[in-house]
Amino acid sequence: MTSMHASQAAAGQDPWTLAVDLGCAHLTAVVTTGSGSPEPLEFDGQPSLPSGVWMDSDGRFVVGTAALRQALLAPQRWEPAPVRLLAEPGIARELGGAPFEARDAVAELLSHALHAAHERLGRAPARTVLVCPQTWTAAAQDALAEAARRAGLERIEVLGSADAAARYLYGAGLLQPGQTVAVADVGAGSVGAAVVRLADDGLTVLASSHRADLGGNTLDVAIFERVVRSMLVLTDPSLEVKLLQPEGTRWHRVREMSSPDAWVYTVALNQVRTTARRRGLEQRFLRRQRPPVADPVPAPDVALWDAVAQLPPRTRSVVALRYVADFPEARIAEVLGITRGTVASTLHEARRRLADRLATSHGGEER
Repeated sequence: MTSMHASQAAAGQDPWTLAVDLGCAHLTAVVTTGSGSPEPLEFDGQPSLPSGVWMDSDGRFVVGTAALRQALLAPQRWEPAPVRLLAEPGIARELGGAPFEARDAVAELLSHALHAAHERLGRAPARTVLVCPQTWTAAAQDALAEAARRAGLERIEVLGSADAAARYLYGAGLLQPGQTVAVADVGAGSVGAAVVRLADDGLTVLASSHRADLGGNTLDVAIFERVVRSMLVLTDPSLEVKLLQPEGTRWHRVREMSSPDAWVYTVALNQVRTTARRRGLEQRFLRRQRPPVADPVPAPDVALWDAVAQLPPRTRSVVALRYVADFPEARIAEVLGITRGTVASTLHEARRRLADRLATSHGGEER
């Protein structure tokens, strides 16, 4: 028993552990005591802390919601995932033209976690467990441990994500010696997977893999692009470049929603509408500034979508969501804020109008 353990035991306090998972998007932390179950920590009333840091002109780091606000004003001083830099040593880093060290940035985040833990239990942790990607090198793990020491943490243990998951499963009675488990660690900025076997003498990692170029953020962007492109049938395909820049979206909130796909479609639809409305205003203004000129109307590539473009705006939206995005009627109602009965009747009327238009355009020929 260490002196810290001894002093806590003498005072009638159980030694406790601070466990931190510092991902590319968020930091989460729990505290455990010898007599209780793990308790998650909160940061500014939230279950996680953003993993980014903002550096001021004096080289001081700001974290949390304050850092997010400053990043909007001075994005050149914002580093969204300093923990990733620990795995890339030897590269000079700058924020706002000033050099910084990744270990100091990570130390500030861990110091914030230590402060939240101390506020919860009123004393320093006897032990710290840090979770990192399973495939991290020893040098990267050492850099993470050094950042923790700079934050004032002691008795530090660094675990790969697969090892940490296997330990949890063993402690919960879900994994027994001789059994093998596959662990997937899907983060915002990367994805890792490992196969771990538990033996009597400890854990053995049988295989592991890590992709630093694939994660939740990648999937978010892919979904957004697919949504926007499906919405473009309602407006002008030339808007594609502008619309596929989702700077204004708050992806960190999407995962907390019960219907994230409906939220994404709503955001994309609103962006299409806003952009189309702005273009209409600009075109009307320009027409007032010069004599009217008949712009050539390009022939539609597909007669069907030419007919769709002539439908009323809400009808076009319903048709696109049903036949391009393949949404059921209930989800369309949720996205557009209308009843399911209105969706059904709108689709019925749209099919009737399209059939009439296509029959007329093809001289009554059946399609």
